[in-house]
Amino acid sequence: MEYRVLGKSGLKVSVISMGTFSFGGVGAFARVANHGVDDARRFIDVCIDAV
Repeated sequence: MEYRVLGKSGLKVSVISMGTFSFGGVGAFARVANHGVDDARRFIDVCIDAV
């Protein structure tokens, strides 16, 4: 598993969770981002096409 530091917080998170952080946010997380299923599919398609 590959980890990255989240901003200046010092918190280490997996690159997978960092990359999907904005999908389906509710409550306090929705203030950061709240991309729905259609956006998530489009983002993933763009990533797959770039490989």
